[in-house]
Amino acid sequence: MSELPVTPRERQDAPFAEVAQPAQLTSAWEGHPQALFVAERDRITHAAGAWLELFTLDPADIRGRGVKELFGRELRGEGSLDRVPVAGVTGTRLARLVWREQNGRVTGSLEPHAVLARRTFDLEMQLAAREESLEEVLRAFGRMASQDEQHVARVEEYATRLADALALAPADRLALRWGAMLHDVGKLRVPHEVLAKEGALSEEEVKLVRRHPQWGVRVLSHFTFLPQLVLEIVLTHHERFDGTGYPMRLEGEAIPRLARMLAVCDVFDALTSNRPYRNATPYSQAVAYLHEQRGKQFDAEIVDAFVALFE
Repeated sequence: MSELPVTPRERQDAPFAEVAQPAQLTSAWEGHPQALFVAERDRITHAAGAWLELFTLDPADIRGRGVKELFGRELRGEGSLDRVPVAGVTGTRLARLVWREQNGRVTGSLEPHAVLARRTFDLEMQLAAREESLEEVLRAFGRMASQDEQHVARVEEYATRLADALALAPADRLALRWGAMLHDVGKLRVPHEVLAKEGALSEEEVKLVRRHPQWGVRVLSHFTFLPQLVLEIVLTHHERFDGTGYPMRLEGEAIPRLARMLAVCDVFDALTSNRPYRNATPYSQAVAYLHEQRGKQFDAEIVDAFVALFE
């Protein structure tokens, strides 16, 4: 059978884009960590990758077998199944099956659940270690007043609840929570007497405090595992929706959305907490302030979602 040409668009969309034709499969994917296959007319025509290691099946024994015989179902369109039984020489293993049909040809891959579970466990351990590192950062910066530590904890809680309300994707939720934990790290370079001052700050002191976003990013840039989103939050959480914030006077949607979210949480907690220069504002007045600043200091949509948490 003559090979069908693969257009650049098809190659871009294909699940295994680096292979243009099935005839190249065996050599190109021989060392692939997953079990890979190509099927035409509901029969496996090519198999390569880790069939032997993962399922004790020689790729040569896979070729020619029916798709339904091997997977218990026909493969149409594109999709995935999480618990497909694959019978090997030493027993049946459950695997995740991913496939895509194009021009009558199906390409797919299999990965056992045991492998996936181990990978998930490893990722969870890495995430836990990274969170512990971040908490070590905060503890190492022990010069922070206990009031500031409580502020960070409350802002993190508000941010988590707001992330739930706005149904953020997992990666954004994590970045927002880490951003909440770390947003004021740069204040550790601000003299304590300035942060604890009971009266109004001088013009020079205000300029000093307003440098804390850049200082925070400078410190955190050494933690290479931090997502770029976290650094963006730390740098821009004092920008205002109307463009009058700092340090870059960004306006509207030019401000990262997660930073716009943190700004509402940060200001609300600042208003409702005792500070050296004033007493805490009642919740009702703080909510009224958020309403007043919709579209000015804050993104209106985010204000509405945040206020709804207290209704």
